[in-house]
Amino acid sequence: MNQSITNLNIVICDDHQVVLEGLNQILSNEEGLNPKGLFNSGANLIQFLSDKKNLVDVVIMDAQLKNESGFEIAKEIRKYGKFKIIMFSSFVDSYLILKAKHAGINACISKDIDSQQLIQIIKNESLVFCSYPEIESNTDTIKCEEIVSAIGLLTKRELELMRELVSGNVSKELANKLNISIYTLETHKKNIFRKLEINSIGELINIAHKYRIVA
Repeated sequence: MNQSITNLNIVICDDHQVVLEGLNQILSNEEGLNPKGLFNSGANLIQFLSDKKNLVDVVIMDAQLKNESGFEIAKEIRKYGKFKIIMFSSFVDSYLILKAKHAGINACISKDIDSQQLIQIIKNESLVFCSYPEIESNTDTIKCEEIVSAIGLLTKRELELMRELVSGNVSKELANKLNISIYTLETHKKNIFRKLEINSIGELINIAHKYRIVA
């Protein structure tokens, strides 16, 4: 951490003003916690963190901002410091928790968490990863973790292609759109199927929607 555990600088990023103001009030009333900035977009957060004069220990951010992925923003801001990142969401399930864990996020928590539990997570100096609610290991969770790991192996181009295939684009039209040959497109498609251990577009569509790779 950049500073003493008794004086933590915190920034909050959420596209709902009521969430920003509510968190700001909760944290401002807690001794040793120092809210340093409220941001309604990833771009504004990145601009603030890129200034080396702004020392930050904890970043609390929404998992999905308007037209912005909290995970992509988290990846971008890592270059600006070794702060703790807490992912906040109205909807937390096994997939989101495991995705956060694989992405190196320190905590993935639901917005209905008790304020004192949130404060404990923020103040936990040795925190590696935690979630609220916690997930129990079962067959579905194990399968979910396998899918999260597999999706993490997809390249940016493969993810782009996956979204296009799920939306129903025809191969020839899609190849023209992506400015690649049919052969290259089919190679990418085979790689996607191999990494996800599936054999059909139907299975691909099911995974894409179940794990929110597409809206």
